[in-house]
Amino acid sequence: EWNQKSAAEALAKHLAGDERTAQQLLALLRSAADPRITAYTLHALALGWPEEPSIPDILKLARSSSELTLKTVATCHRVRRGEHDADDKAFLLALARDSLHGSYLWRDEAAMALAKGWPGDKTIKEAALKGLRERVVGRGPMDADYAVPFLLAAYPQDDEVAECIATIFRNEEHPQHLFGIGRPWASMAAAFGGHLRLRDAIDDWFEKVAPKTFDEDACLVSGSERAKRALMALPCTPTIWGGTKSVRTLIEGWGVADKEVIAHLDSVASREDMRPFIADILPKITKDKDACRKELLGYLRTQPEWVADYALEGLAELGSDGNDEEVVEAALDKWCAKVPSGMAWAGVNILIERFHKHPRVRELACHQVANRDGSIGRVARAYADDAEIRAALVNSLGSLPAALRLIVVEWMS
Repeated sequence: EWNQKSAAEALAKHLAGDERTAQQLLALLRSAADPRITAYTLHALALGWPEEPSIPDILKLARSSSELTLKTVATCHRVRRGEHDADDKAFLLALARDSLHGSYLWRDEAAMALAKGWPGDKTIKEAALKGLRERVVGRGPMDADYAVPFLLAAYPQDDEVAECIATIFRNEEHPQHLFGIGRPWASMAAAFGGHLRLRDAIDDWFEKVAPKTFDEDACLVSGSERAKRALMALPCTPTIWGGTKSVRTLIEGWGVADKEVIAHLDSVASREDMRPFIADILPKITKDKDACRKELLGYLRTQPEWVADYALEGLAELGSDGNDEEVVEAALDKWCAKVPSGMAWAGVNILIERFHKHPRVRELACHQVANRDGSIGRVARAYADDAEIRAALVNSLGSLPAALRLIVVEWMS
């Protein structure tokens, strides 16, 4: 289903506005026997052709479906278009009460729709707060998994919501199970960054658990000097599993213009064993760019695959691209023909994203498309204007129904 959703959204993005495609999608909607095929065909149509006159009636009809994904897609698009009513609200609230019975991929979008469609609704806010406090799945007014994205979207910087979240941080050792796992801390930072009621609670929690957690990103929500000092107090180790997470969080939250941060980075960089593991950061703190390039090339050639990608990222930061033969050849020697299956092949992703103009990198991209485990999404973004690769990408959309794949094939031919 994840591939179906992604493929439908890619279809809408690249074919948006094409009248022939719109008519083919409409024909597919009328003939599709599988409601999930109908759901993602409708999703593509509503995203790429919002002005199609028949969409309001189709969405209203689809909302009455007994298939939850189709009904959720239709309801979310009705809210997006401003055509929602009380029945849409009732359905979204029913999903919120038992989110396990809905599509996981549409949980956050359904919560966002509830926030967008009924802003300031006190009853919904109270249900979400109660669900967040009690965290009883399927038996409360709103499941916590639904309440979190709803509250972040609907009530940024709200004192009552901030206090509710702060209480969880004060009373639980692992609040990240609710706020961090599966949901970036950045979402909370965007909604409640620096809020006074939340800041101290997060700082207290992080100082207590910091040595045994990888949740340094929680400090981005606080944004305090105390959080910054807590991050700088953490040890940096020459490992890929969180050993440099604290310095990366410092850069993201406070930047290299902060004198204390830059001093801390210089201290970490003074350790020879750490330098390969922060190779992507070195260009930010090294004045001699030629010396930095030489050092990074050395790491690219000599470090194992799961470390050398830091050097490749750093070289890209220095300005290297697909025209830099020396860097590309060294990187291809390291990763050529690899299909990403974990952190070891992160360099392949960087090559495709940052060095895609090189002909041999293009060959590597084609290899990704031909393999089910390849970085299809990155290839699609990097080579959106490449007709041959776009055609090859069609074969990767196996989760799309045959008729929908035919639309893409015909359009690309």
